[in-house]
Amino acid sequence: MFSAGEIPDWLTGSFLRNGPAGYELGRENYNHFFDGLGLLHRWHINNGSVTYQNKFVRSESFNEAVGRNRVLAGEFGTRSMPDPCKSMYEQFMSYFVSGDQSDNDLVSLFRVGEEFYATSETNYIRKIDPRTLDSAKHK
Repeated sequence: MFSAGEIPDWLTGSFLRNGPAGYELGRENYNHFFDGLGLLHRWHINNGSVTYQNKFVRSESFNEAVGRNRVLAGEFGTRSMPDPCKSMYEQFMSYFVSGDQSDNDLVSLFRVGEEFYATSETNYIRKIDPRTLDSAKHK
């Protein structure tokens, strides 16, 4: 038997999670809990100790938003700012018509064989390396 707070030496493996984080970009914020940029988490248990690592899902939405330091893609509860190059009518209509779906995979992880994929409610999935948390291009 072991006392509270100890991890048994025989317990080995990794626990992976995915969820929203990173709610601020420059002066702009995501407005809903489900809109934050996808963040992968990994807890690895080995020889009675635990290590933790995290890494943002490197989606095209993430790369573009971080590169421009602003919210660019509309998400579940956050509308992106209208493109200033559009006409006044197009800018006005962009508040009512959503643009392309974001590839910000921040909801879940699933395993197929030995491969792991990050997903969201959109039709994008992204392969994830379970050891490094690196993101591959979406499928």
